[in-house]
Amino acid sequence: MTASGAKLKMRMAKAAKSRSNRVHVISRINGWVVKKEGNKKASTRVIPTKEEAVLEAQNMVENGKASAVIVHRKDGKVGG
Repeated sequence: MTASGAKLKMRMAKAAKSRSNRVHVISRINGWVVKKEGNKKASTRVIPTKEEAVLEAQNMVENGKASAVIVHRKDGKVGG
């Protein structure tokens, strides 16, 4: 695991203790996943493109299943 991956894992673990309802769009080897903050694992569905994953996360916000979307870069850092 890279240093940025370890930091992300630590931040996600800390967020798991909070009652946040945000979702994260995170890169995986074979695509992108949407992960609810506080869940230990992302959804099992891998989405081929970042744009599609962001749209799915935004739909979760619109449907009241999440409060905000946080998009990660391929290197794991937050920000587009």
